[in-house]
Amino acid sequence: MSRATGLVVLTLLWVGSASAQTQVYRCGPDGRAYSQEPCAQGRTIDVGDPRSAQQAAQTRRAALRDARAADELERARLHAERLAARQGPALIGGSKASLGEVSCAKGAACKPAASKRRSDKPHTVTLYRGAQASR
Repeated sequence: MSRATGLVVLTLLWVGSASAQTQVYRCGPDGRAYSQEPCAQGRTIDVGDPRSAQQAAQTRRAALRDARAADELERARLHAERLAARQGPALIGGSKASLGEVSCAKGAACKPAASKRRSDKPHTVTLYRGAQASR
């Protein structure tokens, strides 16, 4: 069941239950528990929907529109994820020529090609340098 259909069903069930005017009781010493059964020291709560039929219909249309938009966004996200999965790993910084090209056969593990350029700099980055000991 799509999100839009599920949301419409839930909305209709909620509207149907509100129109039945069931009794709801606020229970407990601090009044944080709710029940459809009478309880000790419970108070009846008005759960009627004060909206007009036009306002309720407008709410249902907005909920349906939002659910359709959510479904469309989900489809677009899934499509983008499928495309990204087919593209392979991303290269961040530098170019393939400067980092050494990667050669892969389909289904085989990728191995970096031999580096054509050597550098005197280490291939590590110091993110945090603690206090240096006295020299």
